[in-house]
Amino acid sequence: MRETEGIPSENRAVLRRNREAIEALDKGKFVLVCDGKFIGAFDTEDQAIEASRGYRICVIDSRSYSPIRGEWGWGSIASE
Repeated sequence: MRETEGIPSENRAVLRRNREAIEALDKGKFVLVCDGKFIGAFDTEDQAIEASRGYRICVIDSRSYSPIRGEWGWGSIASE
């Protein structure tokens, strides 16, 4: 996996609009969105990373990320 420079707009749109993703973020979960689909909400970042295996481009978002971690506060990963 590698960090990507930008996050595909479809993944960002899911984070902003998907009810399950929004509710999970409000509960302090790590939310995983891959290839434009909500995959799940996890208690730890490591669990979300493990669940991302097999997808092409993923975003993990959490209220737990510090503001300096990324411009939008989330991490993006891509399989190579």
